[in-house]
Amino acid sequence: MHLASLAGLLPLIHGKFEALDEVSIEVLTEFFSHYREMVLFNTAHKTRELLNTYYHAHQRQGEGGAGAFGGLPPDVPMQEYALGWALQQPGIAHVVLGMTNEAQVEQALSALEQSRR
Repeated sequence: MHLASLAGLLPLIHGKFEALDEVSIEVLTEFFSHYREMVLFNTAHKTRELLNTYYHAHQRQGEGGAGAFGGLPPDVPMQEYALGWALQQPGIAHVVLGMTNEAQVEQALSALEQSRR
């Protein structure tokens, strides 16, 4: 959503949620939680699709630049692939990660392990 759209939306919803009861608040919170997950999933799916389309287009044209990317395997999480790719680049000496849960730490360690093979 563009900031201009958001700026236009805020006056419409300002003051609308203060009078909600607890049940309505829980329903809305649950809805937005699921909505967030759907947006994250759709964004990841679309990003994977676009990256692979880019890769295959360059492969068909015989351009070598796409070879460094190599396509995004369907069974590899994008975060793990991106970290592995970054670790393999000759101009990158260090990668700084921000992790907030144990699963992210495990993914980072897996990518590090894969990049050292």
